[in-house]
Amino acid sequence: METIDSSQYEVVFIGGGLASTITLIRFIEANQTDAPAPMRVVMVDDAGDFAAGLAYGKRGGAKSLIITDLSEFCPSPERERFCAWLVENERWILDDFTNGAGAVTAKWIADNGPAIAAGDFDGVFLPRYLFGLYLKDRLETLIAGNRWLETSFIVGSAVEIASTAEGYRVKVSGDEISPWLHGRFVILGLGSPPFRRLFGVEGDDRIIESIYEPGVDECLAQTRRALEVKPGDVVLVGANATALDAVFNLSDTTLVDSLVNTYHLLSPQGHLPATIVAGDSGNNFAPENLLRLAGGQVVRPPQILQALSADLELAGEEGLTSADVFGVVNEAASQARASLDDEGLLEFAEHTGAAIGRLQRRAGHEYSNLAETLEADDRLVIHAGTMTSLDANQSGLLVHFEDSDGLQRSIDAAVIINCTGMESLGPESSSPLLRSLEASGLGESNRSGRGIVVNDDLEAAPNLFVNGPMLAGNVIDGRPIWHVEHCGRILQFGQQIADILFSRICATGRSSGKSTNSSSAL
Repeated sequence: METIDSSQYEVVFIGGGLASTITLIRFIEANQTDAPAPMRVVMVDDAGDFAAGLAYGKRGGAKSLIITDLSEFCPSPERERFCAWLVENERWILDDFTNGAGAVTAKWIADNGPAIAAGDFDGVFLPRYLFGLYLKDRLETLIAGNRWLETSFIVGSAVEIASTAEGYRVKVSGDEISPWLHGRFVILGLGSPPFRRLFGVEGDDRIIESIYEPGVDECLAQTRRALEVKPGDVVLVGANATALDAVFNLSDTTLVDSLVNTYHLLSPQGHLPATIVAGDSGNNFAPENLLRLAGGQVVRPPQILQALSADLELAGEEGLTSADVFGVVNEAASQARASLDDEGLLEFAEHTGAAIGRLQRRAGHEYSNLAETLEADDRLVIHAGTMTSLDANQSGLLVHFEDSDGLQRSIDAAVIINCTGMESLGPESSSPLLRSLEASGLGESNRSGRGIVVNDDLEAAPNLFVNGPMLAGNVIDGRPIWHVEHCGRILQFGQQIADILFSRICATGRSSGKSTNSSSAL
């Protein structure tokens, strides 16, 4: 990689995934005109998986699927562009998915092959990496097709942001990099907060803190090494989408799965996300408790949570799952939210929305069907409980947990995998950058513990924008935002930021900083 000097950039993008990438794509699309002086932007990512990021790149694994079908995952018109790209590149795009395919992958191909051959992708739970390849190709094409933008890509970790008279300076750690990048505008597209560490153990193949760091392939290799020494049970702490990702990938890797006796999933809820099934089985369900709140009287967020929970119980009595009634229940909840005052909207964004999300967790049928098959074969057990401690010695692992009845129980395991999710934001974050933002006041965490406080222009500070999951816990333009891992929301907010960037640059003119080096390759 070329050494990048520390002169002025117009925009510094921190994070190389969807949030930064779609903002840059929209920014380029907003101005396709030639200019006498090129504008310089830079994207910084610690893993170097530009455009795809963790979720849609190598770290996420070639077998991992989107959690909803494509029609829900990606809105128009981006979905139509993506589908056209899939058709255009159909000869090779599934090569990574089918490479070393096990029984799970083979079933997916058999089930979805006809739809893919017909170019009918809307109902398919596609491998996630395909969207990453599409984003990378889309960004490369846009960059190559314009002459006014100089774009650099730097592999390194942004560890500090400080304000300057001209904008911001960003400290980057990494080889062959000038330590400070200067920009008039900064885009924080960091993805989710850092993964919560449970075990505090390094160098033990049996103990895995995250399937995504450094990546799914590395997690599989580590699990295989541990099981080759001692085959046995695998415990996954969590029964969420991450745990389903792990089971799907482990089961499809024959050299790993053949060494596993039983998969144990441990979570307070004690059940998997509800299965997303095509059709209208829940469309006639009436969420009567929520509908009673939608009469115009002022309500409080806990009332909405209580009513929604009661309606899900009613749905269960009718043989319907939370996934079956997801649409009608959410519509009724939206009507009830219209009666919240400003304080209630903020409370909903910071706390209630996430609590409702936990009640409505969903997963695609490929993931759920695999879990059901493993359960039927007595190879998967779901425990309702909370891990209390872990004993690790040469003979094995002993996972202690308290079950839903308050009883102390234990599981003998050969491998344990942490799937509990993200740590809370704040001064004690494991991320130097987030600690820096908190200390300087440039990026104050909100009371949700999952997001950074922003204004209606998505700014944490003047010209310092946030896109992606760390927008959670905010009220933006009167809308409570509690979950921004959905592709459609990130696309929407990326467009909003790009429009503001373009407008402000047009109003103030471009910076005069020059570079001794031009763009580096994506």
